[in-house]
Amino acid sequence: QPPAATEVVVGWFPLPPYVIATEDGPPGGFGAEVLIEAARDAGLRPVFRALSGPGEAMEALRDGRVEAVAALGVAAERRDVVDYTRPLVEVRSGLFAAAANAERLAQARAAGDLGGARVGYQAGGLGRGLAEALPGATPLSVVGFLPLMKKLADGEVDAVVLLEETFDRGVFALDQQGRFARVGPWLRVTPMAIAVD
Repeated sequence: QPPAATEVVVGWFPLPPYVIATEDGPPGGFGAEVLIEAARDAGLRPVFRALSGPGEAMEALRDGRVEAVAALGVAAERRDVVDYTRPLVEVRSGLFAAAANAERLAQARAAGDLGGARVGYQAGGLGRGLAEALPGATPLSVVGFLPLMKKLADGEVDAVVLLEETFDRGVFALDQQGRFARVGPWLRVTPMAIAVD
């Protein structure tokens, strides 16, 4: 019988459609599947550890609780903690708001002053830099994806910075189709890759 594969501890957080929580067992989605295949090819057995979001993922990589993260945006400011595999996909980040406010916010954004609009982003994510770069925005950190979407739905933030696909999944999960719209052009196109310590 062959020796047991060496374990590699993999952190993950919901990043639909790339990493999706399942009822039990490892996460699903394209990013998780690619990581499982890569680990198998390297003779490793992934052991998945659930994390709250990108902020905790970076902390867990830094302090050694995990050795890799299933999918994480490639960014220069993260390279002091992680190395990346070749990117799996590119994703678009946007500013999203209630449909009733989207046109007004788009005009304010184009004019270069969001007038103090509360812009939520997921704690530890690349959305922070994007939110802080919006002139006149009041950036607000929120831990977790669904809490961020709930704050938008409840009007506790005026807009959110999220990946397009993640935002679409949140709208679907809240059964709020048609209620929200993108505010102006995309903010950034980001490569996504497996991050390793």
